[in-house]
Amino acid sequence: AEPYEKTQFLRGELFIYADFLMNLNPSSHSAEENERIRTFFYTFLKFFNKYLEILPKYLDEIDTTPGSEAFLESEPAAIANAFYEFADLFCKLWLFDGERLGK
Repeated sequence: AEPYEKTQFLRGELFIYADFLMNLNPSSHSAEENERIRTFFYTFLKFFNKYLEILPKYLDEIDTTPGSEAFLESEPAAIANAFYEFADLFCKLWLFDGERLGK
């Protein structure tokens, strides 16, 4: 995938989907649906762990220049710059209601 597509998935689709799932009311869903949501978040945590393992080799690619769009042009920059959204999701999961993740 091109850097733009990686950015769209990592920082857009994945982030929005996970945020949406976190805002669902678990009591309004079946046990099976809640189990699928739990599985998604456990999979995300495994993914985030792997991401943290590879992130150091991409750290030089993080561009903090205002208005920079390097993440749309460079695959390493796209991967590195997804850290903000992944860290946000991780923090939200850390504070997340235990009912969703199976106390």
